[in-house]
Amino acid sequence: MFRFLVALALLALCIAVSAQEWVERDDVEYNCSTINAIIADYGQHDLARVEGRAASVKSMFELIFPFCPAADAAPSESAEAEAGDDTSGRAAVPSQDGRFSFASDRDGQQPVLGPIALSAGLYQFTLVAVDTIQVEPIPMSDDCGRDFKYGAMSSTRGKATSGIQKLYNAAADCDLIIQVKYTRSDWTLDIEPVDPDRAPVMEIAADTVTFSSDEAGYQPVLGPITIAAGTYTVTATSDKFFDVMPYPLSSSCGLDSDMPILFLDPEEAAASAETVIEVESDCIVLLDVGGLMDNWTLVFEMAS
Repeated sequence: MFRFLVALALLALCIAVSAQEWVERDDVEYNCSTINAIIADYGQHDLARVEGRAASVKSMFELIFPFCPAADAAPSESAEAEAGDDTSGRAAVPSQDGRFSFASDRDGQQPVLGPIALSAGLYQFTLVAVDTIQVEPIPMSDDCGRDFKYGAMSSTRGKATSGIQKLYNAAADCDLIIQVKYTRSDWTLDIEPVDPDRAPVMEIAADTVTFSSDEAGYQPVLGPITIAAGTYTVTATSDKFFDVMPYPLSSSCGLDSDMPILFLDPEEAAASAETVIEVESDCIVLLDVGGLMDNWTLVFEMAS
């Protein structure tokens, strides 16, 4: 009981005490300097029990306040300002195959990466992380396109240990920086241009085809997939938000690549939801499955 009261007092202190490093979240400002000071002083003390096991002040505060930067990292606002003031000499250099690779042990835990010069085309981002993390592309020109305006990658603790993926379509040659946020653990980020001539790995035709997080992971890129011409019923089930965005690699797919095949809120996804898609001719497509932190299934079935 005494420890619980102490924990409540510390929590009240971290919100009430004035300091320089404040972070706003859902219309509430939190004093991250004080939160990090409490973690430094009391981090190893037991604060709660999760599934019967003791959880320290540090582990619980990281769960409650994942948006606060680590004590040894500069605030993201300062980092963004620094990047905006002078990015000369910090440009990312791709490998011979056009891939960009970043890692916390080389670039820091919460860095601003870049600027990164991307040629027009489709790119796959692959993020591997142990802890809560957000990777936010920030366009520095008006040519990057829709994906870079709304396409931050996010994961909670333990959900990206085997990697999460996302597709970004650069509408034209463009420059961007990338802000890495909310993590205190190791991470890697690879940016790889998608080969439009890459051979399909599977086909959707007359048979029912099922994809799931058990096999593909929480936020994967599926494909390339050949979808035979026809009408399909697509059924999705998930515990959380769910969206599936198509990226055709061939013409005449008949899919509106500016809109998701499916976009579900948690209530819709839990009950499962269906949609119908028309494929005009045999086409090759990548499917970007995103917005997920929990298990999901996706079923394609050709209409009889």
